[in-house]
Amino acid sequence: MPSPSHGKICYLEMPTRDIQTSADFYRNVFGWHVRQRSDGSTAFDDATGQVSGSWYTRRTPDASPGILISIMVDDLEAAIQSVLAH
Repeated sequence: MPSPSHGKICYLEMPTRDIQTSADFYRNVFGWHVRQRSDGSTAFDDATGQVSGSWYTRRTPDASPGILISIMVDDLEAAIQSVLAH
């Protein structure tokens, strides 16, 4: 259960060109739980269960970042190899 705290980031809407590809990537690389909502949209919960969100195709991904989100990993080299593999 997420810990409620004033100012905590709790939800993300991530732009993508392909929802399934993005869902598979974050599930395989970072262990995110991917689920289907009752409205048919694909949502996620991060590996801690503290942050959730959805992917959307109605916003175009941008090559130059606006906001930068960092994801913690246990082993940087293993995470890089997993990113490259997926």
